[in-house]
Amino acid sequence: MSQLRIGPYRTLEQYAPGRMAEVYIAEDDDRRTVAIKIATLEVANDLLVELPLQREQAGRSVPRASVIYDASGAGWVYACAGDDAYQRARIDPIRLLGERLVFERGPELGACVASVGAAELFGSEFEPGH
Repeated sequence: MSQLRIGPYRTLEQYAPGRMAEVYIAEDDDRRTVAIKIATLEVANDLLVELPLQREQAGRSVPRASVIYDASGAGWVYACAGDDAYQRARIDPIRLLGERLVFERGPELGACVASVGAAELFGSEFEPGH
């Protein structure tokens, strides 16, 4: 078997050929060994796999309902800034995961954001029609 390159791994041997998938023993440049399972084309056409993007960090998300978009399409949330005080903070959304919006730039990890009444907070800052 000729060696295949799969991401950072180089296959060493085919471990288990099958009708639904093939399993290979592979290693990375540091010689760490892993098993890689590759679905056959027949099976792969029926699969949907969601892998997190590298820039998605655990916890870097807010409830979908807490995000307000301005007229230019920029995303904003209202971060808690004290008792009954909120500060508008820009976010750069990456993707929607269920009812949570994963973002790249925005409030610090674990920050409190207003998830109810965000539209009213936004409206209180600007004149109608803004």
